[in-house]
Amino acid sequence: MTMRIAFLGGSLIGESISAPLPPRVVARVSRDDIHVLNAGVNGDLVWNVAHRASAVVAWKPDVMFIMTGSNDVLASLTEGRARRYRRWKKLPQAPDAQFSRDSLNALFDAVRTVPHIIVGTLPPLGEDLDSDACARVRTINEVIARAASERDWTVADIYTVIAARIGSGGRPLPSLDHLVVSAALQRHILRRSYESIARTHGFRALSDGIHLTEGSGDAAADVIVSAMRQIAA
Repeated sequence: MTMRIAFLGGSLIGESISAPLPPRVVARVSRDDIHVLNAGVNGDLVWNVAHRASAVVAWKPDVMFIMTGSNDVLASLTEGRARRYRRWKKLPQAPDAQFSRDSLNALFDAVRTVPHIIVGTLPPLGEDLDSDACARVRTINEVIARAASERDWTVADIYTVIAARIGSGGRPLPSLDHLVVSAALQRHILRRSYESIARTHGFRALSDGIHLTEGSGDAAADVIVSAMRQIAA
């Protein structure tokens, strides 16, 4: 009997600008009958993910891994970012904390019929763990973990393992998104590893201050598979 695993979220789930999580998870699961659906879309906020969730549920996954909310935090950092995300992602309002919470509840309601759900906390934004951006990530992670726990779902604590890889004194998140473009070009044109891109940008665990390097992807996959084993136990 095959196992169907769906991965739902934004670019941290998708495979175009971040070290891909689905193949890392599959490689760690001792089965050769796994079918995977990668439902990661670059730039999506929780609201967008919630609106796509029914199609993923219709695929009838046995296990769903959800990690979404980083773009909500990014959109909250400045008014300019909020305007750009609202236009780009066709949001019904300017994104704020309440909008993210309401969207998260809508998302979790939409996927509630999936047999097994694992929810990932978000990795840091930038590598200055004392920054406002990382403080906001920790705040939304508390909301995510609480909402998941209330539904008796398993939480995969991605933030903690990536923060451990970063350590202290890391580079803060740049105010502009130019490093995301730089990382994508270096990856897809120059064929550089995310690890080498991170070093070029002055980061340790995040290639552009947002997305995972290969080593961070491995660390995140270990946490996800550990959560899957908790479900199976």
